[in-house]
Amino acid sequence: MKNTFENNKASGIEKKEIIEKALFLSREIIKRTQIKEADFQELYGKEEIERDSNYVEKRTNDFKNSNQENSENAKLGEIFEAITAVAREWFGKNTQTIKTSRYDDIANGIDLIAELSKDEEGIFVGEIGLAIDVTFSNEFEDKLEKIRKEIDEDRLPKIKYFESKKRKIKGQLSDVVRVVITASKETVLELSETLISATKNPKILFENQFQFQALEEIIIQLKTYQRYAQSLGRKDLAERFQKALSLMLYVKKERTQTIEDKKERDSAFDKLESYLSSDFQTSIN
Repeated sequence: MKNTFENNKASGIEKKEIIEKALFLSREIIKRTQIKEADFQELYGKEEIERDSNYVEKRTNDFKNSNQENSENAKLGEIFEAITAVAREWFGKNTQTIKTSRYDDIANGIDLIAELSKDEEGIFVGEIGLAIDVTFSNEFEDKLEKIRKEIDEDRLPKIKYFESKKRKIKGQLSDVVRVVITASKETVLELSETLISATKNPKILFENQFQFQALEEIIIQLKTYQRYAQSLGRKDLAERFQKALSLMLYVKKERTQTIEDKKERDSAFDKLESYLSSDFQTSIN
């Protein structure tokens, strides 16, 4: 497969400098957009929020003590997460992306929520909250197995700290559809360079070709999860996956009406597609 992402090389600036500049921007994005647990004190109470905060700090310290915090992969993971959160137009013109709290990121493994809605000719026809977990290609299998286990147990994940001005919701969001977006290291490096350039021209991030890889990854997952849930007789789950799939197909159609999909997919996409069509499908057949 032709792989434009991985064949491109950063020009005029060294990789380390790209990462550090993009990391600074990414942390500013997360700081500005992330849901804060403290804003829910009236709802959950001071003691419960303190317990959750202590849990987050313990997990964060464990990560620091493992000497992974300052690794190149950890930094690129932060960058990838922030880019996906800020590039809401990738998921459709009517979509809002919400960066989850530190608690929901760590405890529930959800990096952001994309609030998708479909509105044709002024007629509202659907809306769903899509839980997105952003990851590198060498980590996605465990995350897909977590989704499989949720389907096996006839349940969907929940977000504890959620607020949507669009839907006027504050509190817990239950039964969200979870998906994974994955990319190769080379792709995230390219996106990092794009994020830096986007400070002067935001349009280049919103029009980046990676959005079509992300959309296709979500679509093939939802098709697989819908079939798997159906095979287990999980009718309600199958219907929720189908609803999410219909909205994502609509988003892809909408995006390709204004931006050409050049069919550029990286090695992470190939691995994800292969896993979904072989290892995951084994449980369906």
